Amino acid sequence: MAAAFVSRIFYGKLEMTIVMNATLAGGVAIGTPSDLITSPGGALWVGTIAGILSAISFNNVGPWLATKINLQDTCGVFSLHGMPGILGGIVSAVVIAGASNKSFHTGYFPAMSATDDFSAQVMAQIYALLITLGLAIFTGLIGGKIAGLELLNPPKVLFKDDDHFHDVADRYPEEYKELK
Repeated sequence: MAAAFVSRIFYGKLEMTIVMNATLAGGVAIGTPSDLITSPGGALWVGTIAGILSAISFNNVGPWLATKINLQDTCGVFSLHGMPGILGGIVSAVVIAGASNKSFHTGYFPAMSATDDFSAQVMAQIYALLITLGLAIFTGLIGGKIAGLELLNPPKVLFKDDDHFHDVADRYPEEYKELK
């Protein structure tokens, strides 16, 4: 519903790419705090916020990144997985920060006593999010550098396959003459 709403705001009608990405974004965002948020209402709120965030990211942030750093996110991975994943990490830290020992089963944090607070676990969630972001950025940069090596014959123009694929009509001209 959130994706359809945001799509209507931006385009005046449903934009199916936004709706598709934002629909899946709710599942990505609730993945991290799913063992902490046990009510359907909480899951719906996280999914709704993720849908809105994903739709706005797909419409605004993706094109901005393409113009500023030449990031070619043709499948919307940043808006489908990146933004909702960050949201999920933040939500899990917030839920733990607002928790009490009574709100969790004893199996969640077995080393904690009844007098401990959850600040160490909140910081663990934040550190895990920062480490994940750092690894994603680092491996993305390395992967981009490797893909751009002349040794791998990178394409001269983005989204044009002539450098890497042969035209079937050139290989079998007699069989495809009637198609041209």
